[in-house]
Amino acid sequence: LLNPDRRVASANDEGVYIRDATTGTTLFTYRSRISSVSPVAWSPDGTYLAFGTETKLLVWSVIQASAMEIQVWR
Repeated sequence: LLNPDRRVASANDEGVYIRDATTGTTLFTYRSRISSVSPVAWSPDGTYLAFGTETKLLVWSVIQASAMEIQVWR
């Protein structure tokens, strides 16, 4: 899934990955140790990435990329 900043997000049973679409460099990895990860979705402006596991929803702020801030709601 491509956002406006040319970042690609993908998910599999092991986690979520965000990569630079031009270089292929991995920018962020979220590994799920206890459950599989749901499909990912970018916010319309590409500033947030939402994804979930069997027990929680996570939203990552792309603007705060250096901090890799993740907010968790249960």
